Amino acid sequence: MSERIVIEAEPREVIGKQTNQLRRDGWIPGVIYGRKTQESVQMEQKALRRALRVVGTTHLADLSLNGKTHTVLVREIQQHATRGDIVHVDFLDVDFMVKLRAAA
Repeated sequence: MSERIVIEAEPREVIGKQTNQLRRDGWIPGVIYGRKTQESVQMEQKALRRALRVVGTTHLADLSLNGKTHTVLVREIQQHATRGDIVHVDFLDVDFMVKLRAAA
């Protein structure tokens, strides 16, 4: 995989139980966190599913937010227990100056 997948995201103002309406409208809530940032985001459901199929939780991806690109690693994908729908995605903003330990 020579080129990184780009995931398009938008800032998210909707929080709490109001995210159910967001999911009904075809958006998946998520969060980007790291040493310097923590931002709530939302991604279009179909595009996110396609990107996650390729990237999984082991490859780096570029997340585009407000014209700024973050290099991220998918940390956690929360899914509905019976339907398997994606409920929430956590992204780790990778800092290339710090060693990252991965548990086996």
